[in-house]
Amino acid sequence: MDGQKSCLSCGGSLQSLDQSYHYLECGLPNVYLEGVQSTCEQCGEIEVTIPNVPALHRAIGDHVIRYGSLTPAELRFLRKSARLTQEQLANEMEINRSTINRWETADEKVWSKSEDFLIRVIWVQHMYGLRDELDALKNQLFEMVRRAKEREDIRINLAELVTT
Repeated sequence: MDGQKSCLSCGGSLQSLDQSYHYLECGLPNVYLEGVQSTCEQCGEIEVTIPNVPALHRAIGDHVIRYGSLTPAELRFLRKSARLTQEQLANEMEINRSTINRWETADEKVWSKSEDFLIRVIWVQHMYGLRDELDALKNQLFEMVRRAKEREDIRINLAELVTT
C-alpha cells in the first residue's frame, strides 16, 4: 500500500488541492486550513480530511488566547474545545450560567478584563492539564474580580483635610 487515499464516493485517486479551506465548523469566522482538501481525479468530488481535530482545536485556541480581547464567538469556541458546558464554566468562574449564555450570544465583548483573563486561564487548565499549577493564579483573579465588584464610592470631606 502506498498511502494513497481513495475517493469516498467512487474509489478514484485523490489529488491534493493547493487552496485554503475556510474552517467554519469550529464556530469562528477567521480560521483557514492548508493542505486538507483533495479532489478526485475520476469524479471531481472534493474531500476535506482533518486527521486530528482535538490537536487542531488546541492550536486554534493557543492562537486565540494570545491575541487581543476575546470575542463572544472565541469565548464559545474556547469553552467548547475545553469540553465545558456553560454551567461548568460558570461554576469555575463562580458566576451564573445565564451570564455565560449572555456573553456568548452578545454582539460584542461584555465582560471585564479580569474575567477575560480568567477564561483564558481556565482554558489552559483544561487543555494542558495544569489544574494544580494554575489554581493559585485563578484564585488571585477571583479575588481581583470580587474586589472590583465590591468597590465603594470614595467619599472625602474636604473640611477635614489638613492643608500644609
